[in-house]
Amino acid sequence: MLTMPSLLQQTARLYGTNAAIRDSEGHFDWTTYLERIARAAGMLRALGLTPGDRFAILSRNSVRYAELLYAAYWLGAVPVPLNFRLAPAELVLLLEDADCRLLAIEDGFTGLLAQPPLDVWRSRAFRLGPAAREDAAATLPSYGALPGYDALPGYDALRDAARAIDAHDPAEDDDAILLYTGGTTGRGKGVRITHRNIVSNAQQLARAMSVKSADSYLHVSPMFHSTDLKATAVSMLGGSHVYLPEFSPHGVLEAIERYRITIGSLVPTMIMRILQDAAFGRFDIQSLRLISYGTSPMSAAWIRRTIECFPGVDMQQVYGLTETSPAPFIFHSMDPKRSVWKYFGVFGIFTNLAVAAYYCYLESWTLSWAYHSVAGDFMGMTQSQVTEFFNAYIGLGTAEPIVFWIVCLLLNTWILSKGLSGGVEIAAKVGMP
Repeated sequence: MLTMPSLLQQTARLYGTNAAIRDSEGHFDWTTYLERIARAAGMLRALGLTPGDRFAILSRNSVRYAELLYAAYWLGAVPVPLNFRLAPAELVLLLEDADCRLLAIEDGFTGLLAQPPLDVWRSRAFRLGPAAREDAAATLPSYGALPGYDALPGYDALRDAARAIDAHDPAEDDDAILLYTGGTTGRGKGVRITHRNIVSNAQQLARAMSVKSADSYLHVSPMFHSTDLKATAVSMLGGSHVYLPEFSPHGVLEAIERYRITIGSLVPTMIMRILQDAAFGRFDIQSLRLISYGTSPMSAAWIRRTIECFPGVDMQQVYGLTETSPAPFIFHSMDPKRSVWKYFGVFGIFTNLAVAAYYCYLESWTLSWAYHSVAGDFMGMTQSQVTEFFNAYIGLGTAEPIVFWIVCLLLNTWILSKGLSGGVEIAAKVGMP
């Protein structure tokens, strides 16, 4: 089954003695970690959540955050990670839009619960704890801690008091997580990602990233972002995870040395800051074998410098969307021996090709729907039968998706060849009169 509970059970069965978590608060193997996950799932049930219910998480990266996500999968509940950079009013809009039942909140953000309109959520909140042992709740981030915040139920105590429960058996197409993406305009848009989405993407990434059970993955980018789902590939094959509450060049370099990190998921600006930091060169980073980066292209000069400063480390450019859960395209290698390939990532050529392929696919789906609607093929079908028709379409059950994709690619190429006024604007008027 392509579900997260099945994935976690398989990992514990095959790699039970492997390290799952490496953290300043302790190391856990996969057997111990799964026991904690099952107990945390029991905690969520005791708090009133049932399969399909949604709850929100407002926190920086931490072991507790990850444990709570996996506990939600185990229970069949749907976690809703929130962007901690949003204002209280924006957070409330997402909480209400997602119909969340509970809010797990990092200690350092509890001060937000004193600010309208988020204050009404105080009765439905529990403290997730500090993101790292050395954090003092009163000094985290600028919001500070809620006066009397320690009166809120605490995650550790709630989990330890709960009984472990058996894993829920979700369907592959059941919602696993709800992620909000801001897009380019308007309010945040919720993206429902299924168990099958996450696990199938992990299977592809595991191959592309050559994941092994000895790998150790550094979580640097915020866990409310879909890029964090890439780490599922490491969980699937019994690797370990290290969580940084927030990015700093020194923190990344120190973590690589301390926990023998092998895979780092970074964005270009992070890589540049690390290379420019005075601490670079003072840490042992020989364990690192792969830098997976995305969100924007890098100049050829920075790619060359990164390859030189991280000898023997492979670089992969990733293009993904929240809606693709998350990474459908990976530019495998920036091998300096084949230096011409790095230019595909310099001016966004790789990204543009990925975007063109993906959106032509979406357009081909729409074109297919229009064609079959006009042909009357859906007449007499139930909604579930129409849904199953397009499930087969997505799975490339016939040659039709490829034919329509080529048609859309040729149409787009022809429209773009006519220029802005002669092609794009006319197509826009026809498509959106």
